[in-house]
Amino acid sequence: MNKNEEFLHRIENFKREQVKLKQNYNMMSLLRLLVFVVALSFTYFLVKNPSVFILIGTILSYALFVYILKIHEKIADRLAVADNLVNVNEKYLKRIDGTWTSFEDIGEEFQDEEYPYLGDLDIFGKKSLFQLINTAVTFLGRKSLAEALKSPNKDIEIIKKRQKAVEELKGKVDFCQRIEAQGVSNELGENPEELFDDLENTHHLFGSFIIEAFIRVLPVISIVMTIIIIYMKLRAYYWVIGALFVLHMLINVLGYLKVAPVLKTIYKIRKDLKAYFRILDIVENEEFKSDYLKELKSALYFENKPAYKIFKSLISITEKLELKSNIFGYVIFGIIMLWDYQCVFEFERWKDRYGSAVSKWVHVIGEFESVSSLSVIFKLNEHMVFPAIAEEGLEFSGQQVGHPLISEDKRVNNDVDMDNKIFVITGANMAGKTTFLRTVGINLVLAYAGAPVCASNLKCSIVDIYTSMRITDDLNNGMSTFYVELMRIKKMIENVNKKTPMIFLIDEIFHGTNSNDRIAGAKKVLKILNEDWIFGLISTHDFELCELESDEKRRIKNYHFSETYLEDKILFDYKLKTGPSDTTNAKYLMKMIGINVD
Repeated sequence: MNKNEEFLHRIENFKREQVKLKQNYNMMSLLRLLVFVVALSFTYFLVKNPSVFILIGTILSYALFVYILKIHEKIADRLAVADNLVNVNEKYLKRIDGTWTSFEDIGEEFQDEEYPYLGDLDIFGKKSLFQLINTAVTFLGRKSLAEALKSPNKDIEIIKKRQKAVEELKGKVDFCQRIEAQGVSNELGENPEELFDDLENTHHLFGSFIIEAFIRVLPVISIVMTIIIIYMKLRAYYWVIGALFVLHMLINVLGYLKVAPVLKTIYKIRKDLKAYFRILDIVENEEFKSDYLKELKSALYFENKPAYKIFKSLISITEKLELKSNIFGYVIFGIIMLWDYQCVFEFERWKDRYGSAVSKWVHVIGEFESVSSLSVIFKLNEHMVFPAIAEEGLEFSGQQVGHPLISEDKRVNNDVDMDNKIFVITGANMAGKTTFLRTVGINLVLAYAGAPVCASNLKCSIVDIYTSMRITDDLNNGMSTFYVELMRIKKMIENVNKKTPMIFLIDEIFHGTNSNDRIAGAKKVLKILNEDWIFGLISTHDFELCELESDEKRRIKNYHFSETYLEDKILFDYKLKTGPSDTTNAKYLMKMIGINVD
C-alpha cells in the first residue's frame, strides 16, 4: 500500500465512523427530548400535588436528563474529532499531490529579522517548510515547532535524542493524527498565558474560613429541614421553608459581584481545558520507547498522578455548573445548593494544588506536537534519512540531496561534498543555482531540528547559517536593495572575528551595483570569509570569480549548472557539475519575449 492509498483508506474508515456517530447522535437527541418531557410532567404534578415521592421522581428525571445531555455532548465531541480526522488525512493527500500551499497556517508571525535565513530558505511564510509540515493545533505547539526550526538546541546529543523521537512517531500515525484532530477548539490556537495567569492566581473568594464553612453547610441544613417539614406535614413551619429560600436568594444576589468574575474565568477556560485534556489522555494511553518521548511523558505527572486525571477533576468542576442550566436545575442547584459558591470553592482548592503545574503540561503538549510535525516528512517520503552530525570540522556531504519543498516527481537531487570548501557556482538563469543554495540551507535547518533530511545519506557539521539571497528594499528604513545586501554581508564578516563555525549562502552577490565594483567587492568578501571555521556557497554570473580557484591558498572550488537548447526551447537538467560554466542564456531568454539584441 503506497502513501496515497494509506491515507485514502484512513479517510474511508473515519467516514464510516462518522455515519455511526451521527446515528447515535440523532438517537440521543430523541431520547433527551423524551426524558425532558417526562421531567416536565413530574414538575407539573409536583406543583399541583407536592409530595416527597413526586419530588424524588422530579429530581431523578432531571438527573437522567443531565446524564443523557453529557452523553450527547460526548458523542458530539467524538463526531467533531471524526470530522477533523477526515480533514487531517485529506491534508496529507494534499501534501502528497503538491496542493499543500493552500494551507492557511503559514507561520508568518514567526519571521524574524534577526534570522534572515528564515525568509531566504522559505522556513516560514507562503510555500514554506512550516506550511508543509506543521500539524500543531495549540499555540505553544506552533511556537515549539517554530523554535525548533529557528533557534534549535544544537547540542549533538539532544539532536540525536530528537531524531529517535521523530523516528518513533513516524510509525505512530494514528497517535499523531488524533492529537492534531483535537483542533475542534479554535481557542487552542490562542496564547494561553492568560489561562496560566488565571490558574496560578491563588486569590480566594472569601478570606474567612467561617464564611466559607457556613455557605457549604447551609444547603445541607436547608434541605434536611425542608424534607422534615414536608414529610411530617408541619404546616405551621412552612414559613421556614420560604425564609430559607429567601436567605439563599439573598446570598446569591449579594455575592454576585464577587462570584461572577470567577465563574466567567471558569466558563472561559472550560473549552480549552477539555481539548487539552483529550490530548493528555491520548498521550497517557500511548507507550513510548525513545528517551526523549519518555521524558516528555514523565513530565505530565504531579505527585505520581497523571496530568490528564488532574485535568479531568477540573473539567468536572466546570461541568457541574451545567446542572443549573435549566429552570428546575437553577432552583435546585443554583439557589438551594448555592451551586456557584460550591463550584468556586472547589475551583480554588484545585488551583491551590495544581494551578502552577498547568503551564508546564501545556508546554509539554506543544513539544509533542512539534516532534509530531517534524515526523510529517517521513510520513510523506520514507526515503528521507536522518543526517549524521559531524563532531568536528566543516562538513556537508551527501548523496541524492534534494529540496524537500519540491514534490518528488519534480525534484532533481544532487551529490554534494563541501568538506571545508567554498563553492563558486555559475550557470545560466533558471538553471538551478538558487534552488541548490536553498537545498543546502533548508536541509541544515531540518538536521538541527532533529528531523529527517531530503537525501539518501547526509553528514553535516553544527554551524551558524548566514544567507544573502532574497533581498528587497526596506522602504520603512530608507534602505535600497544594495544597502540591505551590504548589511547581510556585514553580519557575515562580523562573525569572522567570533571564530564560530559558519556556513554562508550568497546568491548573486552585489547584483545591485556595476560589474567592476561587484567583482572587486565579491573577491574581497571571499578573501575575508576564507577562514578555517567558515565554508559556503556563492552563486554568480561573474566568471572572474572562477579565477579564484587557481589560488592554492584558498579552498575555493568551481561548480556550475548547465542548459541545452532544442529548437526554440531551453532545457535544464538541474545537475551540479564541476568546473565553471561556459554558457549564458540571457540573450536567448530576451529573444524569446521579442527582444533581439544581436
